[in-house]
Amino acid sequence: MNEPRRRRHAIILRGPPAIGKSCVTRLLIAKIPCGQSKWIDLDDGWGKAQNKRYPSREGRYADLKTPEDFLILELCCGEPGDCSFSGATRNPREWVSILENERREIRAFLLWTDLDTWRRRLLKKEKGGDPGAEQYYKLFERDEWKNFPQVACVREEYIDTTMLTEEEVANRIWEWATAARQSGHSSSS
Repeated sequence: MNEPRRRRHAIILRGPPAIGKSCVTRLLIAKIPCGQSKWIDLDDGWGKAQNKRYPSREGRYADLKTPEDFLILELCCGEPGDCSFSGATRNPREWVSILENERREIRAFLLWTDLDTWRRRLLKKEKGGDPGAEQYYKLFERDEWKNFPQVACVREEYIDTTMLTEEEVANRIWEWATAARQSGHSSSS
């Protein structure tokens, strides 16, 4: 008798630097049994030295094809520094379609706060002062960041992190993941 296939998840966490994506990811991974999760930073690999996500490379986004039940993807900017071609934000269908082909249940979460709270968090994280990352915050006002859910064809939940701890944010996301896992219905659009 064939065993039913386990539901596999892809959780996308978007937001500016210092919003708490990495901490929330670590907290989520701590809730998942060992060996059943993988953390991928979609901002990693756009640099010319790494050359991991450039289009000339056959393995572009190959790291998304993984057997783990929970795939947690972190996305801030997700573009090559010179913006010479569309990356993870301006061309999300490219990598979201890989997740869909892997039959993952996909849910995206935009972690956000007001500018003053975000600036305090950034300065607390960056002891040497603002490293220029405030520009990323402003990028999220541009259409390609605002339209991400529509272009990616995914449902995205907005989580205002202003009055929440990272643990509370992780718990909200975990509640969705466990409810979706138990119900067996798909939330991807």
